[in-house]
Amino acid sequence: MNKRLQLVLGIALLVCTAALVVSFFAADQYKPVAGKRIVVGTFSKTIAYAPYYAAVEKGWLGEAFAKHGVQAEFVEFQSLPAINEAMATKNLDVIFEAEIPASIGRAAGIDIKIIGITGRYYQELVLPADSAVSGYAELKGKTVIAQSGTSSHYSLAKMLEQNGLSVKDVQMIDMAPVDGKVAFESGQVDAWAVWPPFVQQEQLTGKVKTLKGKGITAIVGVRGEFAGENPALAADILEAVNRAKKWVFENPEQAQELVSKKLNLPVDVVKKAWAVHDFQSEMSQSDVPDIQSKADFLFGLKIIKSEVNATELVALKN
Repeated sequence: MNKRLQLVLGIALLVCTAALVVSFFAADQYKPVAGKRIVVGTFSKTIAYAPYYAAVEKGWLGEAFAKHGVQAEFVEFQSLPAINEAMATKNLDVIFEAEIPASIGRAAGIDIKIIGITGRYYQELVLPADSAVSGYAELKGKTVIAQSGTSSHYSLAKMLEQNGLSVKDVQMIDMAPVDGKVAFESGQVDAWAVWPPFVQQEQLTGKVKTLKGKGITAIVGVRGEFAGENPALAADILEAVNRAKKWVFENPEQAQELVSKKLNLPVDVVKKAWAVHDFQSEMSQSDVPDIQSKADFLFGLKIIKSEVNATELVALKN
């Protein structure tokens, strides 16, 4: 193992350990009290959560909570283990993430249900502009950052498979996006699999090129027991999100400004990322086989240890 890789792996281990500890304790301090307090979380930051940010900013989620006499705490998680731990211990009730983490959580025995979506987008692989790599087939032996258990992890693995390779053919480094950005920009790795807006931040520097990855869906997930005990509240939460989706689609410039402020990003980054998102689509029966095929792929790679039944994971209205 060369010194550069040893250094990167050392950084990755420290970063992931710190993220897990910080995220777990961030979740642990928000315990529901006598059914009058719920916890709403997001997995990292992404433009795909625009309807969620709008629903919070416009007060539509607040109205839903007030209607049922509950208060909400909002938490941002940086790792999937922390999300799963929080759900398993009933310290998290609603989560905004991608369908891949939801499937991985379900395979781990987490009681999660997908009740809606905030949007669809696609993953990308970021490389230095002068990289000799022009396709996924040329990544063999290269160091690639992809946070474990995320849509980027899935996208990288799937694109490698479609090009005759597997994740075992690359040196994948597990890093959260904030730390992956540092490692990539300092030249410690060959490529970085990540989601918007991190891709667009790099593109606007003019120093990178990208390879398109797989299509991903940002979902609204709920803890099954919470939804079963509070079906009307869960429905009103989804209604608030769907109201925000409509507003985001009909008011793109205002929505971009809102997301820019929420994520502390330049508006030009948000606008560039907007082009790879679809905020108009709804969850439908066609999502079930798509999620099933992704879960089966993860199981085949042994990324998850148990098979997932997508019909049990996805809670579609009759």
